Amino acid sequence: MDQRHQLEKLPNAEYAAFNAFKKDAPRPSTCHPGTRKEILEDIRGWGEGHDENCILWLSGMAGTGKSTIARSVAEIFHKRKRLGASFFFSRGQGLRAEATALVTTLAIQLAETFSDITPYICRAIAQHSKIGELSLSDQWDLLILQPLLTLGDSLLTLLVLIFVIDALDECMGNEYVPEILRLLARANDLKIVQLRILVTSRPELHIHRSVKQIPEILRRDLMLDSVLDGRTERDISIFVEAKLAEIAKTHVLEDWPSKKDTKQLVKRAGRLFIYADTVCRFLGFDPDPEERLSEMLDASSTGHSFTKELDNISMLIMGKLIVKDHDEANKATSTLFKEIVGSIIVLIDAFSIKPLAELIDKRPTKVKQKILNPLRSVLAVPDDETSPVQLFHLSFRDFLHDKTRCFDPQFLIDEEAAHHHLFVRCLDLMENHLRRDICGLRRAGVLASEVEKSKVESCLPPAVRYACQFFVTHLQGAKVSLHDGGPLHMFLQIHFLDWLEALSLTGKTSDGVLAITSLAPLTIAMESPDLHAILHHAKRFILLNQSIIERAPLQIYCAALIFTSQLSVIRR
Repeated sequence: MDQRHQLEKLPNAEYAAFNAFKKDAPRPSTCHPGTRKEILEDIRGWGEGHDENCILWLSGMAGTGKSTIARSVAEIFHKRKRLGASFFFSRGQGLRAEATALVTTLAIQLAETFSDITPYICRAIAQHSKIGELSLSDQWDLLILQPLLTLGDSLLTLLVLIFVIDALDECMGNEYVPEILRLLARANDLKIVQLRILVTSRPELHIHRSVKQIPEILRRDLMLDSVLDGRTERDISIFVEAKLAEIAKTHVLEDWPSKKDTKQLVKRAGRLFIYADTVCRFLGFDPDPEERLSEMLDASSTGHSFTKELDNISMLIMGKLIVKDHDEANKATSTLFKEIVGSIIVLIDAFSIKPLAELIDKRPTKVKQKILNPLRSVLAVPDDETSPVQLFHLSFRDFLHDKTRCFDPQFLIDEEAAHHHLFVRCLDLMENHLRRDICGLRRAGVLASEVEKSKVESCLPPAVRYACQFFVTHLQGAKVSLHDGGPLHMFLQIHFLDWLEALSLTGKTSDGVLAITSLAPLTIAMESPDLHAILHHAKRFILLNQSIIERAPLQIYCAALIFTSQLSVIRR
């Protein structure tokens, strides 16, 4: 079996690498020329192996430019052929938010970058057929440490490789963070081939505690902008002047902006690169940036928080959706905003406009023209039909959830309400689409591997596949009360086997196990005996027949039921 096929067995988070992005999606940014010189030089020296710390933790508040610095560091070492791998966590981007895909994705990149280590990684995969299901610690040993140790035995000189892991705070599940940091610290065991690992995150308490458990000799802590030395303000000034010059050239504006306006804009940015970037995008999209900048600088600041100016520009951008003295129209716009943007910020996976519109039951043109287009300064809105709608920066999500920052109730997003809306829509989609033999296979013996991918995608559109995989996640996020006769109960009574068939066809049967397992305990607390019985027997049914369900979708209705106890609720 060739090495490429072996590597394909590993879970791989698409677009997790520093230089990977979807077609027509915004190109991930690196530091603007002339900015962040001192901190990049500091990290470059550490990466050259000038000290004993194998981990460098770069922390900073949201919007201070951690990811941009991380991407620049990755690019620097990539050009020097010293970058082993990179993983940029991003919540709402599928496997890019999952800790379970971290090590395997790093291993794939490492194998693709350094051909000398590829045979050792592939040997580990061949010897452990279920390596993707092992603990992160075991994966790290088998896919990273052991291959690097073996490679070191054949080298005559020291080789220092760099790993970059960005936005650890975006990793789903706080419980994974201590384990990730512990296994990264074991890079210190390497002697000939050494690892230097840059980790960035917000200074959240659970991450801070986990970092501090690593011996000081193995780590170095670097707090972004912890010293008021004027460097950040200088860098933001360089960035703003360059971007405004581009806008002036595009719009053929002479003597714009004034030095006074530029200075005032830089002052408002403080130490937030995200503010400067958002403002420049906002002005760039506006047909009259001259008037818009004047209006923005004339607006008074509200609040006293670290993010007050960012909050003000966010309110100004969203205010374009509201028309003065049109209360009924504005009420409808507010509802539409919360349905669309509320869904975008809690989705587990990103969608392009058409499936997003199907998921929330809205016309694509209405979604794009009424809400998305006016918000291009804070949302990446693609012009093609395949690229996903995404937040430019996750600080916008934080803003919309916080009523102390988003002071206009027309735009405040209730996270539970957003999850509830998606849960209801997921059930509706599945009830309207799922049925026995949805792909028209006809024969019970047809294997899932024999069904053409295009056939599955045609019969199970993206929004329906998403609903099948994640409706339980949204149910939990909505904190819905479970009870006999409720929506979940009725769905499982009618469509449980159809749902399993869909999961089998899309290769997500294991997600069904996890979903059912997570729900069963909730029904005990709610005293829902009938629903609890269904969930209990459903779990047993999947676990006992998982191999059959995964291989042959239509055997769910045949062999799987035949070998199920006659007392089972599922059999009845």
